[in-house]
Amino acid sequence: MLNNQDIQAYQKTLQRITLIGSLFGALFMLFFALSYLSTGFLLAMWINLIAAFISLVSFFIMLRDTNRYKSCGYLLAFAVYFSNLFTSIVMSSSIAVTVNWFTFIILMATLTGGVRGGIVWGVINILTVIALVVQRSLPGLEIQPIYEIADIVLPLVAVAIAVIFNEQIKQKALNKTEALQNEMRHLATIDDLTNTFNRRHFYAHMQEAMMQAQKTKQPLSLVLFDLDHFKQINDNYGHTIGDQVLTAVVKRCQGSIREGDILWRYGGEEFIILMPDTPLKTAQRIAERLCGIVQRDAIRTDAGFIPVTISLGVAAVPEGEEITITTLLDHVDEAMYAAKQSGRNQVMKWH
Repeated sequence: MLNNQDIQAYQKTLQRITLIGSLFGALFMLFFALSYLSTGFLLAMWINLIAAFISLVSFFIMLRDTNRYKSCGYLLAFAVYFSNLFTSIVMSSSIAVTVNWFTFIILMATLTGGVRGGIVWGVINILTVIALVVQRSLPGLEIQPIYEIADIVLPLVAVAIAVIFNEQIKQKALNKTEALQNEMRHLATIDDLTNTFNRRHFYAHMQEAMMQAQKTKQPLSLVLFDLDHFKQINDNYGHTIGDQVLTAVVKRCQGSIREGDILWRYGGEEFIILMPDTPLKTAQRIAERLCGIVQRDAIRTDAGFIPVTISLGVAAVPEGEEITITTLLDHVDEAMYAAKQSGRNQVMKWH
């Protein structure tokens, strides 16, 4: 099922095809008109000039209003149909080759007007071919049996091919829209500075993680940490250097947490880590390791090396109990606050 964005992308593709097709159709028919002029077939020349004019009308309509691409697609198909049909008749020659051109009309109508346009012109062309085959009394229209079959079958084949082409265009538009939607969805859940998941993504994922933990009776822990005296870093060095510090701290933490643990930027200089299937004591040991890794070496910035520490709070879903996300966040926030109150650069757990 195509949504509005898919339909818009699909329509834009058809609009471009109609615009380009109208221009090239006019040029080709003008070329044929000049060819007939050079060989002395003046009536065939005028037929192709009229068809070229119709194609140009379609082109200029598209320049003014691309939303009329379906009408212009039909107009373009009619121009080619007019040119081939009447040229075939006035040239008083075998229609075996000329009629085969009608298959291109079906392709063109489908690409410019969609599947419905291809079906409409497919029916018109098939009826036209049958009429030309039946009217053998027309001067010069001597058709071999093999051509009779080919001239009827080819339009049918063209309908099938046209539908396939149209579906490919539609699928391409759908894929493009899906890629754009995925990119927008990605941007909506990623913090562009630290390239970690953001607060919006946290709440969406945390709901599922809590439900899974309660369903399987497995432990689940959270670690909330905050950069100590980060405001002073911004005040003393500027926000650009502060951003460099944040990014460096995140890289150190991401390189030290386990596979399956997820790090989010919770807000400002606060970050939160989800540890599935992890009891409180294990989460506390990991938090203490992170605390040591961050403080061990000063962070290199454009303003020089800056020592940084973090304060961490740890909380877990009590075994056998069901608590809300809000309650768990309150617990881990209280634990981090206790770490700051106790002198910072340490880990405190919620009891």
